[in-house]
This record gives sequence, C-alpha cells and structure tokens, in this order.
Amino acid sequence: ADLPKDAGEVCKCQSCGVITNSPEYGWVLSEITQADDYITSNPLAAKTANLSEKIAEMVHDHKDFSIQLIEDKASNGYLQIETARVLKEPQIMRRFVTDQAFEKLTNIINSEPQFIYARLYLNDVTLIGVGQKDNLNLLIISVKSSYQRVVAKEKKIEVLDTVVTSKTEVVLMCRAINAGDSKGNIYQHVCSGCGGSVQDTLDIKCPYCGNELNSPKNEWIIADVMSLQQYYEYFGANAAFFYSPVKPEKIDMLYNVRDYAFNNVLIMIAVDGSFADEEIDFAEHLAKKWGYSLDKIQPMIQMAKNNKLVLRMPEDPKMRRKIYALMQKAASVDKNISHQEQSLLDNIKEKYIQ
Repeated sequence: ADLPKDAGEVCKCQSCGVITNSPEYGWVLSEITQADDYITSNPLAAKTANLSEKIAEMVHDHKDFSIQLIEDKASNGYLQIETARVLKEPQIMRRFVTDQAFEKLTNIINSEPQFIYARLYLNDVTLIGVGQKDNLNLLIISVKSSYQRVVAKEKKIEVLDTVVTSKTEVVLMCRAINAGDSKGNIYQHVCSGCGGSVQDTLDIKCPYCGNELNSPKNEWIIADVMSLQQYYEYFGANAAFFYSPVKPEKIDMLYNVRDYAFNNVLIMIAVDGSFADEEIDFAEHLAKKWGYSLDKIQPMIQMAKNNKLVLRMPEDPKMRRKIYALMQKAASVDKNISHQEQSLLDNIKEKYIQ
C-alpha cells in the first residue's frame, strides 16, 4: 500500500501496521559519520573475545537482541535526553529512562542555564560492555557526540562554545534477566508489553494494557548517563558485575593523543579565518615530528580552513595542559594572537584546564 503523506513521527503504515523506519523489512539509514572522524579517529573498540562470547549468549537466550538495535536505542534515548535539556522539559525523556535516572537527570536539567544547540550530532555509539546485577541485564554503551551551544539574549546570540566541541559519555541500559520477547519498541512509539501504538509521547503508561513504558520488564531502558570521570568511579565499584568491558582509560586512548593535539592546533590556526605561512610551516613541522604523512594531513588542513574540524580533549588533565600549551604556541607562531584565537584559548582554559 502507498504510505500516507501524514505518517507522522511514529512512521507507521495505516494499512498493515508496519513501522516503516524499522530495519526489519528494508534498508534504513542508521548512522552518518562526520568527515573528520575518517581522517584521524581510530574505530572505537574491537570487542574482546570474552565480551563477544557473552553477547553471543545473550543473542541465543533473547531472540530479539541485536547489537545494532541496542546502539540505535541508546542513540534515540540519548537524543531525547538532550532535547529535554534544551527545552527544559524533563517529561520528554520520561519513557526512555528509569525512575532513578529520571530524578538524576531532572536535577541536572533544572540546575543548568538555558541554552540551545547550534550544532549537535553523534559521532560514534558503541556497545562496550555487558553484565548482570540485581536481576537485570546491563549494557554499557559509549556515546561520542559533537556540539556547539548558544544562548539567545534579546536580539542577539551569545556563543558558549567558540568552536564545535567533542565529548564522550557512557550510557548504562538495563532490562530484566527474565524478560520475555518484546512485542514492540518504545523508541518507535509501540508498547513493548502488548504492541499497542503509543500516541502520546509523554505518557509512560500504555493506554491498552497499562504497562509502564519505562519499565525494564520487557524493554531496554536507560539507567544512567555518565561522564568518563563518573564512569571511572562506577567501573571501580561495579567491575565484578561485567564481562570484559572496555576500561575507562581505554576509551580515552581510542583517539590517539597526538590526534587530539594536531586536530586542535589546526583549529587554533584557522579560527581567525587566515592561514599565515608561519602557521602552515608550524603545522607541517608537527606533522613530520609526530609521524604523519603530509598527504594525510592535507584533508585536515582543508577542513580546518572550512571550519569543519571539531575540538577534542582527552580526560587526562596533564594531556589537556600539554595540548593547551601547544595551541598557545600555534596561536603566537605568527607573532600575533588575534581576538578570535584569544577567545578560543580563554574558552578552552575555562572548560578544560584546572
């Protein structure tokens, strides 16, 4: 049957009831990778043998389990949370998070100032750990995103992030160990208990069966969103409950430190809209020193000129200070630190340098 023009956010065929943006019956777009991720980033993580075996067990025990689907659900839920942050409406994320996570995230939303994302996209969403605790199956998903925030003030826009900036957070998802096969997908507005269509996106109870939509009895629900530092603490207290997860320090190593530094130096050189000869010489000198092929860095230089690179910082404070010092050196190499360069340095110092 032809799809109606007003299919709406549920994307459900009115003739047969199929969710049209589900990959069960056809190819659908699942991920768009930014160009700069192809130039320097390493793939997030090759899953260890033990982790792969445990995932295989889960697939065997739960026929509806799919790594790609889990990562898609984590992406969807994560963006619902970000939408709730911008609009300062916690109810938007209510269906996708546990009660405990809802309380924690609501407190964060209510305590932070109002802002708008001028840019927001996900670079990488990868399952990095599985475990069991308190009769729940647990999944650890690494989410790397890039963003730029602004604040609307009367008739002007104040930029909070001088350039587009990258961050990595960890999403914890849970579902009951004895969960039955889900009859739907709340991320596609379908009740996991009965398969009924959920029209009100803010309702947490199914209008047909009364099932709590944010219950882990049948569906994977977000139990927490953590910074890498918070993940360090969580991992230290709960490592015994997980099977071969990627350790916190390994997540930070997946993007080589020299890549952080070189990427950010190019951003500094380009932020004022001009590339002086001294600045290009400085970039090429660093490239040779750090073992880059000059052919490889040309696309990066071009992206820097077009303001397409994203600011990236490791978690390690010492590494951050070294990278900041290199950016200072890059800014002054032409004997003139422009207003734009100084603004970027000030922004980085405020956000990252303790």
